[in-house]
Amino acid sequence: MTHNFDNLTIDMPMAQGPGGRHIGSVMWTINGKVIIATEAYKK
Repeated sequence: MTHNFDNLTIDMPMAQGPGGRHIGSVMWTINGKVIIATEAYKK
């Protein structure tokens, strides 16, 4: 299975940790591909 990405944007909103502390936020842009390979065999 192959997934190709061209300017895929992932926006992680601001998060708060214990005591209301600001942990941060991030916006990623992904270009490329992810390949998932599997193999089945008899045991």
